[in-house]
Amino acid sequence: MNTPRIKTTFPEIFGYGLGDFASNLIWTTTLTYIVFYYTDIYGIPAAQVATILLACRVCSAVIDPVVGTLVDRRHGSEQARPFIIWGAAPLALATFLAFVPVGQDNTVKIAWAVFTFLLLSTTYSFVNTAYGMLVNLMTKDTGERLKLTSSRMIGANIGAVFIGGVTLAGVRFFGGGDQARGFMIFMGVVGLFAAGCFAVTWAMCREKLRPATAQTAEVKAPWRTLVANRPWLLLTSMKFCNSTANTLSLGSLTFASIYLLKTGAEFSGTLIAALTGASFIGVWIAMPLTKRLGKRASVRLTNFGQAFCFVLLAMLPLGGTTTLVLVSAIGLMIGIRDPLTYAMLSDTLDPGVSNSGVSAMGLGYSIASAAYKVAAGVGGGLSAALLAAGGYVAGAPEQTESALRAILIGFAVLPAAIVFISGAITFFYPSDAQMDALKQRNAEPRL
Repeated sequence: MNTPRIKTTFPEIFGYGLGDFASNLIWTTTLTYIVFYYTDIYGIPAAQVATILLACRVCSAVIDPVVGTLVDRRHGSEQARPFIIWGAAPLALATFLAFVPVGQDNTVKIAWAVFTFLLLSTTYSFVNTAYGMLVNLMTKDTGERLKLTSSRMIGANIGAVFIGGVTLAGVRFFGGGDQARGFMIFMGVVGLFAAGCFAVTWAMCREKLRPATAQTAEVKAPWRTLVANRPWLLLTSMKFCNSTANTLSLGSLTFASIYLLKTGAEFSGTLIAALTGASFIGVWIAMPLTKRLGKRASVRLTNFGQAFCFVLLAMLPLGGTTTLVLVSAIGLMIGIRDPLTYAMLSDTLDPGVSNSGVSAMGLGYSIASAAYKVAAGVGGGLSAALLAAGGYVAGAPEQTESALRAILIGFAVLPAAIVFISGAITFFYPSDAQMDALKQRNAEPRL
């Protein structure tokens, strides 16, 4: 018996996209400005910032499998939606606290940064892990999933464009010349607004599917299912590489604007707007390109395309126009690839369930999500570590050649190599036809 196709409504598609709009209000600001805030405004040495970011991301990633397991084993009418509304307010508070400057002693600063960034990462994981699982609980149809993930990426890009355009202006407005105060108030407003958006997502989206198997399976069974799920392992590895490369480049973006391009910190907002604007266009290209080439080939093409753009950034003489064009091209590649990989992630969890008879949907998504967050910590940590290794001096009008080289490596050279690895992994991933053959019934409509 075939499961009937469950179509998603426009309010559901809109509401789901609004969730990643909210996520990126926080995520993009953190990725882009947290290293700059900690080093140049809060005054923590770059080497210690690298340790803080990596350690906190790794620690907070533990919450993702916990949330995933709770979702898989939750009894009741719905599994993922409650976690979104429960976590929205704590996430808003954590966003504000992460940018509250406390004390002048370096030890106090580091302790506060560790506590607040860990709190922010953990609450973000709590909400975003459950949010990501909604796709598998709303529909199992590949086309409908692609609609939802495309809406997600549109929301993400709009959120990133918005943040890129208003962050530094908002800091000036609220700070009146005091950047620390400006960041604190601005991020408090961002946190409240994001919480409101998550509440709308919770209200508009409905879970229409339930796992085919009972939620009382032994604890080890879902883990065994995932270890045996080769497509899931490969896709998670691909997205880990992509997240590491993107975070590393974004973390170096403000420094590149100031010291390599000589355009000032404000130009980083222009580059972010160009990146996300082009990514927005890419989302609309994803579906027709997939119909022509297939998902795997489209992901492979965009990975190698992004790596090539990074190589050009590293080799060509840097100027405002050249950088703007290449960053826009990178955004286009990301915009095409991201909705496809999110849809592919949902697909990989189908064969894992059907082959073992045990639902690992929540755990599978949550571990993948944890891997991306660790990747973000690795990317952010690498950005700060490169600055420290290059002898970067916070706030200095000029930097040494070694510091400039470190900024360029973080901005373009190392991201190129990492994205190339992601592209190479696609050669081991099953073809679209093979994935269609693997996919079997793993969910039933709710009665």
